[in-house]
Amino acid sequence: MLGKISENTCRLNIYLTRPEASIRSFSADGWGYGQVSDRKCLIIQESGSKTMHVLGILLPRHKVPKEDLDLVKRVRIVEQGLKPEDHREWNFYLDDIEDSMRRQILNGPHVEPGALVGGDLHF
Repeated sequence: MLGKISENTCRLNIYLTRPEASIRSFSADGWGYGQVSDRKCLIIQESGSKTMHVLGILLPRHKVPKEDLDLVKRVRIVEQGLKPEDHREWNFYLDDIEDSMRRQILNGPHVEPGALVGGDLHF
């Protein structure tokens, strides 16, 4: 499973880059995958508010045409550790998700952890 977190990880940051060049960052407690209709989605839990967010549907790199790379939402997950060797990063391409599908994912049983920081994901 992707995203095994080291016990030395002290910070998890999520950077969401949108096509219009805006960047939104989150400090998170954990991240994972949700699944509905055979499509895998990226889920995070914010640190302060413990709010769960479905960021979008994961797109494999080979399904994004080269000319459309600048038009697709991207997310970078950065685990910062106590030592340089504990630093890890993941990059994903994301497709937009409908609000009804977002609710199904958050209410459904199909959530698998990608990584956990300081405990477990809270639902």
